[in-house]
Amino acid sequence: CGNTLRSVYESYLGVIAASARFGHASMVDANEALAAMASFGIEPDVDTYNQMLLVIAGAARHGGASMKDAETILERMQHEDLEPYCVTYGAFIDVMASCAAFDGGATW
Repeated sequence: CGNTLRSVYESYLGVIAASARFGHASMVDANEALAAMASFGIEPDVDTYNQMLLVIAGAARHGGASMKDAETILERMQHEDLEPYCVTYGAFIDVMASCAAFDGGATW
C-alpha cells in the first residue's frame, strides 16, 4: 500500500509542478503534499525531491520560489543520504533557467 500511496503523491506533485508553471500552484501546495505523505509514514525519496525541484522551477517563473529553495532541497537530499541523478540535475537546471527568466539572473 505504501508504494501505491507514494506513486499517488508523486503524481500529485507532478500535477502541482505543471500547475506552478502557469501560476496556478505554489510551494505551499507542494509542502502540503509532502506533509500529507509524512502523515501516512511515507518518507520522501529522490523522485519525490525531483518533483519538488520541478515545482520550484514552475513557481520561480512567477517569482514564487528561488534558487535558495532548490538549494534547500539538495541539502535535504544530502542530509537523508539520497543520491541525486541525471533527472535531479536536469530539474535543478530548470530551476536556474526559471529564476533567470524571472529575475534576469539566477540568485541564491
